[in-house]
Amino acid sequence: MVNQVVWPATAVDCSTIRFSIEIRLRMCPASLVQNNFERKIAAIPSLDFSKRSEMGTNHLTIQEEDDMNRSASLPFLSQEDLYDHEKPYEVWMPTDDPIPRTNCVFVEQHETPKEDVRDRSDEFTLGTGGFEFIQHDTSQLAITGSGIEACGREAILPYLNETIELVKQHTQAEKAICFDWRLRKNNTAIQTQAGDAVNDNPEDNRYNFIPPARVVHQDESAKGGLLVARRYLRIINIWRPIVERIQDAPLALCDRRSVSANDIQACDKILPSYVGEGTYLHYNLNRKWYWWPKQTRDRPVLLVKWDSLSEDELACPPLGSFMDYLADPEAPPRESIEVRTLVFNNKE
Repeated sequence: MVNQVVWPATAVDCSTIRFSIEIRLRMCPASLVQNNFERKIAAIPSLDFSKRSEMGTNHLTIQEEDDMNRSASLPFLSQEDLYDHEKPYEVWMPTDDPIPRTNCVFVEQHETPKEDVRDRSDEFTLGTGGFEFIQHDTSQLAITGSGIEACGREAILPYLNETIELVKQHTQAEKAICFDWRLRKNNTAIQTQAGDAVNDNPEDNRYNFIPPARVVHQDESAKGGLLVARRYLRIINIWRPIVERIQDAPLALCDRRSVSANDIQACDKILPSYVGEGTYLHYNLNRKWYWWPKQTRDRPVLLVKWDSLSEDELACPPLGSFMDYLADPEAPPRESIEVRTLVFNNKE
């Protein structure tokens, strides 16, 4: 039904219950007004696949060409002493003051092991690892990103409604509502700055593509959702390729059961109208990473982003994209769509 899509909103009325995405209207962190502008800040790395041949293979260690259980290079939040007294932040709005856009410092980890999940996909569900690959052929998604950009709302609405029904059926939900989505594409013409590479589109233009998110992150913090009385609520994202087969910038997913609470660092996202909160991760060799090589359109992955029954950040599996240097250099750029839904179930 069309009324299941909210164009994007911060609050949704559902008969006797109201869900509100938490908007914490408060002052910006004190760190933004301190006179420490000389501090050296490392920007979030952007994806520039045109330089793949120049960069060599030092960013991705390959054991054998046919070995899909190989190491990848992923950026993680650095363990800075600064964060003991100053919360990480990112400013997603123009400012007249000469303040840093972020105090987030990221470190590239070149030896991050990951495993091929294709023959083990039944081991990972929304209730275990926090992500689940499913078989589903879409009949409503345009076959090219340019088709979506050209037609806008008319192109995206049928797919959003199809995705809502998919989520409801798969989770046996009482109700599911789409409240947001993101289009991503590898494109060197798209330049990113701190913050943009992860979340998104501060200008609220959801019909244009933005780059894949390389930095390992979780979209929602535990404070980013609201506990709803007499209802079990989750934020579940559905990530799907738009191109027939993703070869460049594939998605790496971490089993949430391998993540320690000490690995997680909350980060303020400062926008013109409110201050949100997300999380980044510090590197930990003990984490278990997985991927689906050459993921196709009929293999979307569902991701838990927030769970009203979880009191910590561990409901959300960390994720990020990486450069696969074995990918065909003539392969089309990655195009993908991620739909964000609120899923309501009765508590049992």
